Amino acid sequence: MHHILEYEDFLADRRIILEASKKDAKVLDKLIDTNLKNSQEMKKVVGQWKKAEGQEKADLTAKLKELTLKKQELEKKIAVEVEQLDKGIGLEVVKEEENE
Repeated sequence: MHHILEYEDFLADRRIILEASKKDAKVLDKLIDTNLKNSQEMKKVVGQWKKAEGQEKADLTAKLKELTLKKQELEKKIAVEVEQLDKGIGLEVVKEEENE
């Protein structure tokens, strides 16, 4: 009977880890998608910037700076989310080693 309870605890832990990693993966996917859209916007603005002159070029330069800052923020958030996923995987490996 003791082994059955241990196995049920193991399954419960697995479900918790799986649900947490699914949520983390969804957040990561959304951040990556947002970063991709931001990069596409940057390419579009760069194309416009190359053709622009005067005030329009200055405005597009400001827009590129804004998009660059957004890209940097998104990349930091992506790195944090990847680190969180790695921690979850590390926990899973440690738990498996403890059970062996």
